[in-house]
Amino acid sequence: MHYQPSARAAQTVISIDATIAEISRVADHVESFGRDQRIPSNAVNDMNVALDEVVSNIVRHGGETARANPITIRIGLADDRFFAEVRDQGVPFDPVAHVVPVPRPDRNRTPGNLGLVFVRALMNEVRYTREGPSNVLFIAKTTSGSGPAETPPFEIEASRPDAQSAVVALRGMLVGATHAKLRDQLRALMDSGTRNIVVDLAGTARIASSGFWVLFAARRRLDELHGRMVLCSLQPVVHTLFEIAGLLPEFTFAPDRAAALKVLREQVDPPPS
Repeated sequence: MHYQPSARAAQTVISIDATIAEISRVADHVESFGRDQRIPSNAVNDMNVALDEVVSNIVRHGGETARANPITIRIGLADDRFFAEVRDQGVPFDPVAHVVPVPRPDRNRTPGNLGLVFVRALMNEVRYTREGPSNVLFIAKTTSGSGPAETPPFEIEASRPDAQSAVVALRGMLVGATHAKLRDQLRALMDSGTRNIVVDLAGTARIASSGFWVLFAARRRLDELHGRMVLCSLQPVVHTLFEIAGLLPEFTFAPDRAAALKVLREQVDPPPS
C-alpha cells in the first residue's frame, strides 16, 4: 500500500540507528537532497521538522524492537510532491488514527503530543500502514518553484547587556540534537545568576517540539527565580508553530531585540505610581 513513485522520480534512502543523535544525519541528508533537486527551502525545513518528530517518537515510544533495529527513510521528489517514507520495527502505532488532544494554554503543561500536531499541520499528506513487522509512514509536502539559499547551520550566540540579563540569538533550525545545546546554554546562564533572558529568533527557520519544550521549561524556571523571558523577532512560520502548539499565551513576545530589552528594563525598574 505504500506510495510507488514513477521511475523518473528522484529518490534517496538513508538507514539510521534508532537514537536521537541520528536525527542530525537525517536533517543533513534532507538538506543535501533538497539542494540537489532545487526544492524550496520552506518545504525542506517543513520536512525536516516532520521527520524530527517522527523519528523522535519512534525512539522514545517504539519500544525495544524499535531501538534494536535500524530506521529506514526513503526521501524523494515526484513532480511537485516532496515525500518521505519511514519504516521502523517498533510497536504498532498509527499516527493517522491516533487522537491528539487540542493544545490548550496551561502554564503547568508537560511535554507530549506536539510532534503529531506539527506533522499533520506541516505536511499535505500523511498515510500509515503496517507491513509485517514494520510501521510504514508516508508523508508528503506539495512544492512549487525553485529553492532559495539553504538554511544555515544551527548556531547560538549569547551576549550580556547587563549583569542580570542575557540575549541568546539562535540561527538555523532548532531540531534534533540542537535543542540540547540551547537547553545547556539557558541552564548555564540561569545557574550563573542571569534572571532576564531575551531569545532572539530572527535567524530561526523552524522549531521542532523538543525546542519548544526547552523554551517552555526555561521560562518556567525563570518564573520560579522571579525572572523573565522575552522572545523576539519571530519569523511568520515560527509564530504559526507557536500558535499551533497553543503556546502563544505562555510567553512574552516583542517585535525586535530593542523592544524585548525595553520590556525587561521596565520589569526591573517599574515606573513610579
